[in-house]
Amino acid sequence: MSVLPRIAARRPHVLTIAPAPVTDDLLAVRLAAESEIARRGWPVADSPADADVVLVAGGLGRRMTALVRSVWATVPRPRVLVTVRSAGELGPGLDSAQERLARGGDSSDRDRVEWARSADVDLTDDNDGPPGVIMGGAGAPVMAGLADDDRDGLALDALHVALGPVLPHWPAALVVHALLAGDLVTDARAEVLDVPGPREVTRRRDAYTPDHVRLDSLVRVLGLAGADRAAARARALRDGEPAPGELAAFGHRLARSRTLAWTLGGIPLAATDHVAVPEPTVEARVRALAAGLGGSLAPPVRPAPHRAAAALVGLELGAARLALAAMDPDTALGAGPVEPFRPAERHEHHHHEHHG
Repeated sequence: MSVLPRIAARRPHVLTIAPAPVTDDLLAVRLAAESEIARRGWPVADSPADADVVLVAGGLGRRMTALVRSVWATVPRPRVLVTVRSAGELGPGLDSAQERLARGGDSSDRDRVEWARSADVDLTDDNDGPPGVIMGGAGAPVMAGLADDDRDGLALDALHVALGPVLPHWPAALVVHALLAGDLVTDARAEVLDVPGPREVTRRRDAYTPDHVRLDSLVRVLGLAGADRAAARARALRDGEPAPGELAAFGHRLARSRTLAWTLGGIPLAATDHVAVPEPTVEARVRALAAGLGGSLAPPVRPAPHRAAAALVGLELGAARLALAAMDPDTALGAGPVEPFRPAERHEHHHHEHHG
């Protein structure tokens, strides 16, 4: 047996894909997966190319399953696909994944078993998947005419990209369809894959306290900001049973962090026609989340996905990702489908500048 699978199996890199948390059970699987992977000390994969194990945390619908298949096609061998439908399946599922990886990874027959566990879908079409999703499959970005907001007069082409839903620290099942002029977001529209209609959603909020919600949001934005130790502490507090005063003490330290203020300062959260959350900046949002820990405040406002996407317009791409993580939109509310972007009309002076 090759030594490569045995080395990979010692600390496999895990890419976790989860559906929108329309029930507490689905949310519990995603939270338990993050906690168990951290407990084992297994690295989180930055991309499909970095993954050894693809973990599907919860049953998926047709579109999410098609997307996972397109992601799976880009994961290098040896590789393992594992699906868990409940928090109780995580330990055995990850143990099995490690053993299979050490033996050389999954065969195509094993892949089909896991796809069948993910969702009731037709597995005969290997090309069934949404194109152009960053870290989600094949397809090149689409050129969509000239940018309406041209900062330097060079009439840049507008680039249509689909962001998500398997980017690190990204809301579950969310795809943001964006127009970029260089690295500036000039338009953004949200779509959530496979969310059922309002009458089918049965959500229970009694299992998770406002502190759980705040900590889960902080895990995302701190992780994306590169504050790994603070993100790990927030995750440990979210998943554990903090002693009296621990939450408030952590929140107090976080709210006073100068490093965090320097990293997040100056990123606005306001859109042109509304404010997605009460706080005006990412820094203020993080401070508010931290200050509310251990108290008796109501859960923080989590905007609907379409409102959060609208608030990204005018931000550079890196800042937009931090803003989205800080807002932590509630993907269980759903969004979409999205109308395709239409090429902008090319004005005559732009035409000459572009081709001259």
